[in-house]
Amino acid sequence: MTGGITGLLFGDLTNLRRDPMLVAAALAPLLVAVVLRVGSLPAVERLAGTVDIVPWLPVILGFFLLLTPFLVGFVVGFLLLEEREDRILEVVAVTPRGYAGFLAYRLGLPAVAGGVGAVVVAVISGLSNLEVPRLLGAAVLCAGSATLVTMTMAAMARDRVQGLAVVKVTGFALLGAVAFQLLPNPWRWALAPLPQTWVIEAVAGAGPTWPPLLIGTLTHAAAGWLLWRRIRRRVV
Repeated sequence: MTGGITGLLFGDLTNLRRDPMLVAAALAPLLVAVVLRVGSLPAVERLAGTVDIVPWLPVILGFFLLLTPFLVGFVVGFLLLEEREDRILEVVAVTPRGYAGFLAYRLGLPAVAGGVGAVVVAVISGLSNLEVPRLLGAAVLCAGSATLVTMTMAAMARDRVQGLAVVKVTGFALLGAVAFQLLPNPWRWALAPLPQTWVIEAVAGAGPTWPPLLIGTLTHAAAGWLLWRRIRRRVV
């Protein structure tokens, strides 16, 4: 099993290197984290006396943590659509690993990469010294968000062209997650059903970590279940 996963990972890396767009998307979170590390303190000092952005640093960090699983999910979703176009999924269905095993890998990969990537971005960016429970809670939700992006592309798009359109629309969820932090009560709660909302809330919320983690897990699970029902009919 380990050898099979290693082979799939090696194949993904090979395919990734052939597409500059996917390489850029995969590396973007790390590059952004480095820019934030280098430029956040000068930005705060430059804006001092004009705009106090220090209270908003957790929201900014939360947005970039959320951007990480979004891009990870896009990369894996694009690879999945490419495999569908090339009819590779039909070949996979008759292998010992089977179609179910391959899908488990395809949906598990963005979860692992999205969660780990979020932690790495948080550490590198240095925007906020998050408590460990808050960082881990955000990482768990980022793992779910990455998988949702991949599932959305698989469920809603038939090819890579449609996949690009779908992922652009999905990007509005990131803006909704930020708007949740900006809108007053009770208007902000209209955005509560968006799973991505709870990633930023886990980082920037004033309360304990467990409410956004619980609500975020439930909203991610509900969205994942709806998408899975559609994927079962459309992925092949």
